[in-house]
Amino acid sequence: MSKEEAFILFESEKEIGTNFLDYGHVRLFSPWEYNIDDAAKELLLKHHISLPPKDELPLGEEIVFKYLKPLSQLPEMKPYIHVNSRLLHVGKKGFDKVKTKGRDQAPFIIRVKVNNNEEKIYEAKAVIDATD
Repeated sequence: MSKEEAFILFESEKEIGTNFLDYGHVRLFSPWEYNIDDAAKELLLKHHISLPPKDELPLGEEIVFKYLKPLSQLPEMKPYIHVNSRLLHVGKKGFDKVKTKGRDQAPFIIRVKVNNNEEKIYEAKAVIDATD
């Protein structure tokens, strides 16, 4: 990896990639070559995990079992992936929803419910929300 960036991933289900399994029998439109990130590919190869043929079209379940799960178990990834963690709220630290001077420089505050009971708060400089 050329530039490592700290991250944390919250998966609301008990396993990584559960949404893909809802259409596990469906073949995707783009081949593996476009479904595997270069940094992820580098990590998988570093740990001697074989990659599918780059021109093959994967099924949804194959994305989970041949890519997401192996990747999520790597020591470089596993500590930062939290399953059973449901996103409750994302906001800007010290600001409400009204645009305020300096709001763009403030960190995000992320409130998460972990294991269906404990709420935790995290700070982040960026957020990607991929909820359905």
